[in-house]
This record gives sequence, C-alpha cells and structure tokens, in this order.
Amino acid sequence: MLIRHLEEEDYPTIMAVIDQWWDGRPMAAMLPKLFFQHFVDTSFAIVDGDTVVAFLVGLVSAVHPLEAYIHFVGVHPEYRQRGLARKLYEEFIATVRNRGCREVHCVTSPGNRGSIAFHLHMGFQCQEGDAIVEGIPVTRNYDGRGNSRVRFVLRVAPKSAQEEPCSTVLRIAEPPPYYAVIFSSSLSANDQEGYVQAARDMETLARNQPGFLGLESVRSIDGLGITVSYWTSLESIQKWREQTRHREVQLTGRTVWYDAFSVRVARVDRAYGYPL
Repeated sequence: MLIRHLEEEDYPTIMAVIDQWWDGRPMAAMLPKLFFQHFVDTSFAIVDGDTVVAFLVGLVSAVHPLEAYIHFVGVHPEYRQRGLARKLYEEFIATVRNRGCREVHCVTSPGNRGSIAFHLHMGFQCQEGDAIVEGIPVTRNYDGRGNSRVRFVLRVAPKSAQEEPCSTVLRIAEPPPYYAVIFSSSLSANDQEGYVQAARDMETLARNQPGFLGLESVRSIDGLGITVSYWTSLESIQKWREQTRHREVQLTGRTVWYDAFSVRVARVDRAYGYPL
C-alpha cells in the first residue's frame, strides 16, 4: 500500500462506495467534487494496488492561513484497525506544517466515541463548547439545528522546531548514583530559528562542562519537548545553571521561546537497559 495525493479521477470511485463504507448512511453529499479538484494538494489516498482503501480530504484555510482543517476521512471496512487513518493524519499534518500552519482543526459527532478516542490519542484537544456530553465539551447546533459537534484542535510546532538536535537512547558509563535535570517545555511561535541555533549551542556548551554525563531530547509535533541532562553531582548542575552564556539563553527562553516550561532535578539510584 502507498500514500499519494487524492486525484480528480478518484471521485467517481469513492462516490460509488462511500455510503457502503458507512453501512448505508448517505455520506456522499458531504464530499462535492470540488474537493477533488481544488484541494488535492492537501488531500491524500492510500491505495492497495489500484484500489483506494482510505482517504483524507483536508485544506489550509484561506482566511486563517496558519490553520488547517480536516474535512473528511474514510477507511474501507476491511482495512480498518490497520493504522491507515493515523498514516493519513500524519501525512496531512506534516504537509500543512511545512506550509507554516500552527493548528489543525476538525470536528466529529458527540455520539462517535471511536472518533473522539482516536483524536485524543492523536494528541488533539477538545475545544470549549456550550454543553458537556459524557464528559466531553460539545458545541450545540454547530452544523445547524440538531447537528452538535465536538471541536478538536491540534497545535503544531513550526518546522524549524522539529530540527532541534535529538539524541538516541543514551548509555551512561558512570554507575549510579548521579543526577538528572528534566526540562519540559512548550514552544511559542516566536523566533524559532533562533531557538534551534541556541539549542545546538547549549548542547555543545554543556558537553564541555565539568560533571556532564550526557543528554536525551525529544519534541513532539505539537511543540511539547522534554530534555534530560545527566550530571555527576548537584554542584556540577549548579555551575551549569550559573554559566554566563547559559543564563543569557535561559532569559531569552522565558521571554521569547517558551509558552511554558518546568525544571525538575532528580537523583538516579538505579539504571539498567538493553542492550548492555
């Protein structure tokens, strides 16, 4: 199976089966042909041989160009539970992130518990509504009288933030005990190129500090990141905290790069893993 852009030629094929995919529910009216003509660069199909077995229709907002919207997703009943919807979402999110989008929006029915669970698992957040149904915020009559919806948003980190150095699984030669500084952060939209360069500079600088043992860092597509640096002692951590260039970067982080952050210091008394 492969992923490609949706094509205008896919329209009659999908129209012929879409209601069957939804157990006879009339869904075709939700997909006028214009989506297959004007939004193909942000819409995708998964094909098995010559057969479309899953598709996603999405777009970048013309009014709010930093926002993208997923309009419709369908998966052939015999191909469900294979992760195809996730693959389509990931392809769409990567595409619109490359275009500078910061948010991805979509809606679902309050009664579609499977869809709600899927979006929450993908990292989407429920937006505020005017009612609560089984613990989920719902906007009543969002798509007209009687058509209430759960509104989702996924906040996407800018492309440059994904280029932050990321270590592989770290092996520390030093036996415990040693110390870990756990830095969690949520990126803002400000000066991402400056942030990426500073992250690289700080890793290089930290590696030359007395007592530094190693570093692991990851950041998700929505901008949430965790960096763990390891040190021989609390004294070495304090000296790193007070290092002149590091203090300058800390100040810029507070005022420019981060929406929020936290720092935790922990002692590691035991460590094990695979391979040895």
